[in-house]
Formats: sequence, structure tokens, C-alpha cells
Amino acid sequence: MIQIFDNVLKRNNVKIGWIDGSHIHDYTGKDLGYFGDNKIWDLSGKRIAFIEGEYIYLTGSSNKIRLEDKLKDVIGGNVSDLCRVAITFFLG
Repeated sequence: MIQIFDNVLKRNNVKIGWIDGSHIHDYTGKDLGYFGDNKIWDLSGKRIAFIEGEYIYLTGSSNKIRLEDKLKDVIGGNVSDLCRVAITFFLG
């Protein structure tokens, strides 16, 4: 489980990354990707997933994930559901 403290992301009380606006970084400072407008992109600008209704759809696949199932993987903080999902994609 990932916990959010302000903009810092921790797992088992160890810093694994942070949130900078709409970007997710790992603990070394590497930008992993970004999110906005119900979409998640990797660093190259390729959309990797999007949220529609109660589901997350993976780009280029017919697979979908229940939004509720992913949201429980990230606790704390005051961030959007989209941000929580992006965190799980990049650091989960």
C-alpha cells in the first residue's frame, strides 16, 4: 500500500517518490509520467490509461479495471482519484 504525506509517497514508511503538480517522480527524482483530463501518459506522451465512469481502461487493450479496486492501493493525502490511479501505474 502506498501512503501520501503532503506530496511525498511512501511504502512501509520509506520514500518511493513524490507528486509535483500533475507529474509523478520516483525517489531518485526521475519523472515517470503525468496525468490530467482523466488520462495518464508516460514520459514520451503516449497515453497509457484513462478513466471513464467507474472503470480504468488500458490504452490498446480491451481490459478494464474497476476504479474502486485501484483506489484502495493509495491512502492519505488530498489528491484526485486520477492522481491515485497514476501513482499505482507508476509506483504500484
